[in-house]
Amino acid sequence: MFAFQSFYMKYLLIVFSIVLLLSCNRQTRNNDDSKSNMDSSISMNNILTENNPYRIRDSIKRFAIIPKLNLNAKLKIFKSLIDSLQNCYISNEVNQYVEIDKYNYLIIKYIQNIVENHSIVPEILAKDPIKLVRSPDQKVGVYTWDEHAGSTMSSNINILVYRTSDNKMKTIHLEWINRNIEHLTYAGVVKKIYLLSSKKDERIYMIQAEGSTCSNCYFSSMIGFSISYNNLNLKYPLFGNSSDYLFESRDSSLIEFNYNSKIKEFSVSYMVENRSLDTASENIYSISEKWIFNGEKFVLYPFED
Repeated sequence: MFAFQSFYMKYLLIVFSIVLLLSCNRQTRNNDDSKSNMDSSISMNNILTENNPYRIRDSIKRFAIIPKLNLNAKLKIFKSLIDSLQNCYISNEVNQYVEIDKYNYLIIKYIQNIVENHSIVPEILAKDPIKLVRSPDQKVGVYTWDEHAGSTMSSNINILVYRTSDNKMKTIHLEWINRNIEHLTYAGVVKKIYLLSSKKDERIYMIQAEGSTCSNCYFSSMIGFSISYNNLNLKYPLFGNSSDYLFESRDSSLIEFNYNSKIKEFSVSYMVENRSLDTASENIYSISEKWIFNGEKFVLYPFED
């Protein structure tokens, strides 16, 4: 079994390496290539530059190819990738976090390929350290695991999986940061998924997540989205005019979140600090809010004890 897994692991990495080399060579060997090829070459060079902290993940996202194998073979490679990732956690190598980044993004690519191209029970891919959180109607789930980026921030990888009206499975990586964006609400570990509304033509959901941006910086977030027929809308304005809601505190024990599923209402309480630039003093005060779902979105109401 080990020899079989090793074979496919080596095969995958060889394919990935060849793809990168061929991409580089194909895009640079002919000075008379069309403008599109020149643009691709510039793009590739930008991706692989040492100044790009996301060069590993960018390369895998754009150029790594999943071999055309049957489901069982893919699952064996997937398992070997997870084993390699976990070995990286305890590694003392200088490039430890580069390797972790590589395996994380190969795993992301495999999850998306397997879910979208094979009929499987999603729990099959929920192997430690990956957890799967499902919605009450079982039509939505999120694969979530620690990114292990090596920083003081505890960020997570989250892959949203959802079922369309024609019973197909789709995925999207809720990538919280890259060269273009930083979306902190996507960085938390997913705790629960709530189904808020289920109609023939639209379903509305809310994801509850939490995380930390430093050793004593904590946040909780809610992510709203809708699915209409086959269309996922991550910009659904669930909270007033915003698709997400985030609050931060310096003490996790001072964050309270309560959700009443019967009346679809949640309340939050948390402590924040206001530092005065004039006096360098700190004022710590409490914020309490109540949000009630009106059938389409949450509306902010006065908080009553």
